[in-house]
Amino acid sequence: QHREALGNFICNSCKDIEQYHKSLENLNSLNEYYNSFPLALTNFFDGLVGSIEKYKNAVRERKQKQYE
Repeated sequence: QHREALGNFICNSCKDIEQYHKSLENLNSLNEYYNSFPLALTNFFDGLVGSIEKYKNAVRERKQKQYE
């Protein structure tokens, strides 16, 4: 169920990105590039990266405690 929802989400985002294809090619900054993507897509990847960072920090802290 989650896989199907994620697949639909990505397909719909691709359609949105196609609409902005020309503007994506002519950007002046990284912020313009980031902001030209659909908000739902950037929120998804922000959340994914945030989750990975939290996991890595938890592992690092656990290993530090083992060595103390």
